[in-house]
Amino acid sequence: MKRVPAFQVILRADNQQCMAAEVLSRWETAGQLVGPAAMGPSLDWAEVDLALVQQLAGIAHELTDYPRLFINVSPQTLGAPAAHFDLWRNAVAKLQTAGHVSVVLEITEAVPDLPLASRWRALTELGVELALDDFGMAFSTPARLRDYPWTYCKFDVRRITGAGHDILFCQDNRIRAIAEQVESAALSQMASDLGITWQQGYYHHKPTVLGTMAWKK
Repeated sequence: MKRVPAFQVILRADNQQCMAAEVLSRWETAGQLVGPAAMGPSLDWAEVDLALVQQLAGIAHELTDYPRLFINVSPQTLGAPAAHFDLWRNAVAKLQTAGHVSVVLEITEAVPDLPLASRWRALTELGVELALDDFGMAFSTPARLRDYPWTYCKFDVRRITGAGHDILFCQDNRIRAIAEQVESAALSQMASDLGITWQQGYYHHKPTVLGTMAWKK
């Protein structure tokens, strides 16, 4: 079973311009891609995060079609011992300087407060941008949105109707709101009506492996 990065494009819904891609860990077997759920509960996310970034750094010269790469950071990585965290951090630094893309580290909703606070400075010193993922879920709270200087905040479009004040906060503070889980024209329009033109989801494009570029029209 081969580990491969899959890229799900983040588009501007008004003109279909590629603004970024989220990089997802996938495994290729029998010609198909499977996600982490198929790998079982014993998956070592600190190892997965490190391997993914190292793999991306090795192919950085091939990633010119994506202006930005959004890369998830797990609680296991942020809470890892210093030796492992530094390996991961050095791999991110190499990716940031090796290619022609900007790196965005996406802090997942599962990251508790303490590891985020303890590693925040180390993350910002990389010179990357930071995104709050899955706003409104688990630890991705309104307080967290307001306590850190994010560049991006991702909203699940299926729960977006109750997040009006938080979307306005993003707009007032130059935090780019991104609608994810956009799986229909109606959901895309709902996000656009709220001023969220950066969108991600199966309605626009599914994750693809490098070389397919299925998002291009």
